[in-house]
Amino acid sequence: MSKKRGQITVFIIIGIVILIAFAAFFLIKDKSIQFDEEELVVEPELVPIKEYFETCLYNAGKTRVGQLGMQSGFMSIPADITNTPRSFLNYDPDGILKIPFWHYDGEYNIPDLEDIEDSLQGVIINDTITCLQDFAPLKDRYNIESQGELEVIAIINAEDIIINAIYPIKANVKGKQESSKIKYFRSILPVRFKRAYDLAKEIIEKENDYMFFENLTIDLMAMNQDIPFSGMDFSCSPKIWTVPALKEEIKTMVYNNLPRVRVKNTDHPPFLEEEEIYQKYDRVTDEDVARKLMTEQEQRDLFDNVALPDYFPDEPLPEDAYDYFHLYFDSIENDHSEMKVSFKHLPSWPLRLVSRPSENGVMSSRMGEGNQQYLSFICINAYHFTYDVEYPILTTIYDSESYKGSGYTFRFAFPVLVDHNQGNRRNTGTTIFEVEGQDLTRCQNLEGNYEIAALGDVDGFVNWELPNVNLSLNCLAFTCPLGSTDPDGGRLTTGLPSNCKGGFVVAEKDGYLKTSKQITSSSSLIQVQMPKLKKFNISLRKHSINNPAATSYSMGIGDTLSIILSNQEYDHNVYFSLNKSSQFKKEIEIIGSEDTIYTTKLMLMDADTNFYGGYNFNWTYRAENIEDLNHITFHVLEQIPKPDTSTLSSETDIHALYENFRIFQEINNIEHLDYLKPEFS
Repeated sequence: MSKKRGQITVFIIIGIVILIAFAAFFLIKDKSIQFDEEELVVEPELVPIKEYFETCLYNAGKTRVGQLGMQSGFMSIPADITNTPRSFLNYDPDGILKIPFWHYDGEYNIPDLEDIEDSLQGVIINDTITCLQDFAPLKDRYNIESQGELEVIAIINAEDIIINAIYPIKANVKGKQESSKIKYFRSILPVRFKRAYDLAKEIIEKENDYMFFENLTIDLMAMNQDIPFSGMDFSCSPKIWTVPALKEEIKTMVYNNLPRVRVKNTDHPPFLEEEEIYQKYDRVTDEDVARKLMTEQEQRDLFDNVALPDYFPDEPLPEDAYDYFHLYFDSIENDHSEMKVSFKHLPSWPLRLVSRPSENGVMSSRMGEGNQQYLSFICINAYHFTYDVEYPILTTIYDSESYKGSGYTFRFAFPVLVDHNQGNRRNTGTTIFEVEGQDLTRCQNLEGNYEIAALGDVDGFVNWELPNVNLSLNCLAFTCPLGSTDPDGGRLTTGLPSNCKGGFVVAEKDGYLKTSKQITSSSSLIQVQMPKLKKFNISLRKHSINNPAATSYSMGIGDTLSIILSNQEYDHNVYFSLNKSSQFKKEIEIIGSEDTIYTTKLMLMDADTNFYGGYNFNWTYRAENIEDLNHITFHVLEQIPKPDTSTLSSETDIHALYENFRIFQEINNIEHLDYLKPEFS
């Protein structure tokens, strides 16, 4: 017996050792890509490389987080979902865009945040490598050699998503022997993905607990006089209804009423009165309200002089009381006051209706004759129907604060399940969300007759229909060329692929910014706005940090200015570098046809590639003020005396460089001074 105990003890010890080994492995794995702020600081001459890399990292992350929002938090939809038609919503008739249900068949299907982080990491690696183009835009100034594989970890926080990356790079300025290294990179997406995700989870959990949408569906049906439930009619002719007609009636009710649903503790239109007014009517029944509207004589006749209940409020019933009591999703407990929520079911989406009793889609009352002596001449029509109703709802959560005001959208879907006139959050056993006759010919099967116009400025005419604009349709999964607008100016008349709903029309033309517009309505006219680009020669003036208002100086021999411009409205990014020899020769192309704001980063390095100046600011200009101009003078602050970073090697020196960089960034954040604004001439 003691021998067996000894064997068991050995197995326990082995199990503990294995468990510790696994824990240590994952801990080391997680820590291997964590790094301090100081490790993000690079040698001054490598700052443009770091900025270029992190821009690619940011753009890759932003695109993929947008994809997560379109697909219920899934980067790629698992096969067990795509192979189960009842587990997702086909957004378009041909099933190209699938939105997974977060609950079906009585089970949750919500992606875990850690799984979402893992899925982000893989695609960001591929997208970043593609974006870098082997650093081609920087090869005219640097020799750049990658020395390892790209590693990425995504960290989803409440207010942002941090993307940390390790990518060993060896680089040097052409003409110099010394090489430097960059290893650590970071981009922060100011997107509140987790907040939207948490709100979505709370909505589906409360829906499962209280069956709000099942009860709403039953209420809407019960209030509709054209939808029979139970009744008796003294008539000798049977009453007839058809299931297809009732189905269309229900679809119309759902389509019209779902957008009216408001969610408590979110950003929704306010009710007409304070909440305590509605709460006073909480005990009041529909019969009480009907009596309140009667005359005193009608009340005496119908209710035998029974008085109204004493809890009936003195305040008049608010006009939007129905919305408060029937269209208010009031079970959300946590504060999501900065999020907007909407629900919808489109008429083109499937809805299954089963009525009992019915035969071949026809419902009828049952006829009978009174069997009492004095009622034998009366015909009676009685009926009682029960219904199963199933249809998908798309939930959209919008956060206007994400991406510094540009906003972020997260959406997910779930089925409404009514079984025998009662809510039932388990599937009733019928597969209903398949779309028959899927057409996967993609770009070949066109439907409709659309006119597409690209609008831009031409020879002083504003919003003119541009000629020879190349147009295509981005359907996320594929892109279809559509053709070009008329050479003499005008529109392109074309059909659109039947299997691409909600796609983006993309417009391209030399001299204009490439732009796109999502098709969100059934209008046959689609207009894409194309800002006109304008070219400018550029030069630089330097100002001392110690006395910015004093005389400025031109670029020195060997000075290099790196410029990054970002316009959020059109997602337009410009990156280039300027030195003494290229000054007045290198052109910048920016939006010139409308008032514009660019987030601007200027970084100045001297002949020894020491970072010693720059300026960060939001640059705003009016189109009418630059129409006849062709030159821009940028202004930067320079640090005097210049910091000497050539001897930095120890950890203390690197820390000093980091502190110097941090202080200079703080200087860049001072209030924008008029004499530092870019000048047009």
